[in-house]
Amino acid sequence: MRKKRYLLFACVLLATLSSLAWLVLGHSKPEPAYNGKRLSFWLTGFDTSSYQLAHPHGPAPPSYQEAEAAIQAMGTNAIPVFLRQLQTHDSKLKTAVMGLLTNQHLIAIHYAPPNPYRILTEFRALGAVASNAVPRLIEIFEQDPSPLPQTAIPEILGAIGPAAAPAIPTLLRGLNHTNEWVRYNSIYAIGRIHSQPGLAVPALTKCLNDPAAYIRWQAILALCSFRQAAASAVPHLCEIWRTESLKPETSHMIVCGHRVATSWAALPALARSNPDLAFATAEALKAIDPVAAANVGVK
Repeated sequence: MRKKRYLLFACVLLATLSSLAWLVLGHSKPEPAYNGKRLSFWLTGFDTSSYQLAHPHGPAPPSYQEAEAAIQAMGTNAIPVFLRQLQTHDSKLKTAVMGLLTNQHLIAIHYAPPNPYRILTEFRALGAVASNAVPRLIEIFEQDPSPLPQTAIPEILGAIGPAAAPAIPTLLRGLNHTNEWVRYNSIYAIGRIHSQPGLAVPALTKCLNDPAAYIRWQAILALCSFRQAAASAVPHLCEIWRTESLKPETSHMIVCGHRVATSWAALPALARSNPDLAFATAEALKAIDPVAAANVGVK
């Protein structure tokens, strides 16, 4: 009798846990596939630590290179999934229920929430191919104030590049955001898109007065990407050069060329607090107006 009660209790508990999992995780939405595996599997190649925590006994996740190749093969079919990820916020209910499911000992359940900023890597794998997502990215950025879309979308638009030109007005509004990361990534995106200089250059010039030195540094990089179209910023850059060239050299990073940090996550900690503004300004002046650069002593 006691054994039957135990089995009944176990069945009820199992049914309850299954219902909770169904309620929290919901139905799986259709995903594109590559080589017989769904997109969600390939995406684990960008967050292998979470995958291994959730699958301690295997199978092994795909490599970064395999994941990138799979996304590129699926192309625009992957975009709806990426857009859903941008708008998915784990609720307190889901966190609590998954905690119960992983802590119970009746059935072994391993769960690890994925890194939300993995979305950046996913969109980078598509690059300009994701251009048809630009209208929706703009809409999400303007309507959803949550940290993930606000910080990630500017960088995604920057990864898409010139094809994201319709986002310039939205990114210009991002330059006034109270969050430094949003401002930084918005400036980065404008520089990568380098479109509509009549709007972008004056706004980037104002960013040369930002309280944060690393944001001023990124504004210099963005202006540099406009080359001669950023001529109106030259007097301001000359003034920065006169001030900063007298200071000791700090972190040396090439602008208007190679070895430039892209996003906040990639920016070295030293440059966040004390970037070499003099070096960046000199490179920008040489690219925008070589004569003006020579006149202020830039070599």
